Amino acid sequence: MYLSALISYPRTSSQQFAESINHKAILKELSKNTLYNARASKLLALPKLKPTRGKKKDPAHPPIHPTGKRAPTSLGGDAGNIYKLVACRYLAIFGPPALKKSLRLDINVNKHIFYLRGMKVLKKGWLEYYAPFGKVDEIELPDLAKGDTVNISSIVHRQSYTQPPARYNPNSLLKKMEEEELGTKATRASIIDILYSRGFIEDESINATDLGFAVIDTLEKNSPDIISVELTRSLEKDMESITTGDKKRQIVLMDSIKQLKEILESFYKKEKVIGVTLQEQVQNLKQRQRILGLCPICKQGDLIITRSTKTKKRFVGCTGYYKKLCDWSAPIPQAGYASPTKNICKHCGFPMITIRKKGKRPYTICPNWLNCSGTPKEVLDNYENIKAEALESIIEDSEED
Repeated sequence: MYLSALISYPRTSSQQFAESINHKAILKELSKNTLYNARASKLLALPKLKPTRGKKKDPAHPPIHPTGKRAPTSLGGDAGNIYKLVACRYLAIFGPPALKKSLRLDINVNKHIFYLRGMKVLKKGWLEYYAPFGKVDEIELPDLAKGDTVNISSIVHRQSYTQPPARYNPNSLLKKMEEEELGTKATRASIIDILYSRGFIEDESINATDLGFAVIDTLEKNSPDIISVELTRSLEKDMESITTGDKKRQIVLMDSIKQLKEILESFYKKEKVIGVTLQEQVQNLKQRQRILGLCPICKQGDLIITRSTKTKKRFVGCTGYYKKLCDWSAPIPQAGYASPTKNICKHCGFPMITIRKKGKRPYTICPNWLNCSGTPKEVLDNYENIKAEALESIIEDSEED
């Protein structure tokens, strides 16, 4: 959409528009779209257009907004939904504040206080322009006054315990990195991809691997500055201050060189100790990342991700092959990082594989795709023309459909 000039540059965290942006012209163009006509026309009737301003600013780029160029009718699916979100959010920043009324109803039962909470929207304000996003669930309370009595039909006693916080997933980790000011909008997603591809974390509900724990423990003991959140945050802020003009590039560069030089010199002195400590964990991880689980065919060997010594192509095979117990094997996608999922295919009972390719959504496949009833029909129909390299795109297209 950015390359088609439908929206502004998306990799920005700016919350402040420059005075040079002609909001009236953009709203006039949006008013030509039946979806935004009523809202855009209502805003254009205001005596003054004043967008809401946040604290974050980026002198290079304004907040993400529609350019006013009419989106083609063919713009659908994810792209259409994202454009709608950008357009509605843009309209909402010109809207007045929303007004909500929050209520609490206390009920005294033998000196034990039970309460109900309710909420009602009195004025929609900007929420009216943000629809269908930003929905608020109103909770109506009974019309009671102080001193009224209620009948208790039953009492349920339930014992529960405090639950641990949920594990991070890629999305929540992305938000945490933003809160901690680690990385930039352009680099945070790629940093998470690197953590997966290098084996420091695994699974959608993120678990740190033995290698991940070993790296942190080793660096904490031998070079704690390398994993310092404060250092990373400080460097990011210094680089941002260059773009805003608050600091000179030469001063920031010299300070950074001085800091990093001291850290790297300290690291170099303990390089051998760090290397020996991590070597064993790296070997263990490589072996564990190859093993999918017990082979459902021979029930004696393990299925492993391996490569042909002749063609160098990646495939899944049974370790029983070396003992002449089982010769089962199947090709898998060549591109991307392949890892076990710890899940079993519900159609054939084979352990599943996750394929994670940079810049694309990870997807799961069954290594027994040739004989699995859950394999998309078009994959099997075109088997004679399929090479292992092409398998990935066919499976991806099938999952999107």
